[in-house]
Amino acid sequence: AHSTTTISRSTNSTNTVYATCIYDFAPEYPETYMRLYQGERIIVLEQNEHEWWKGRYTPTSASLRKNQLTEGLFPKAFVT
Repeated sequence: AHSTTTISRSTNSTNTVYATCIYDFAPEYPETYMRLYQGERIIVLEQNEHEWWKGRYTPTSASLRKNQLTEGLFPKAFVT
């Protein structure tokens, strides 16, 4: 079992946690990992002590229009 921590990024009134991509990330395995684009906002679904978090693109994300994986793992070092 791995423990999770709640690290507040930007939140709204429904306690949804958002993160903004600060770097582009092109995953080697796009069926599991999210492609990140600098400046894109994503919804953080799971945060833990490891290097990878789980997230989902926001409904207005440009990445949704690019037919990218809409939910998956991403490197936490690439978001703020």
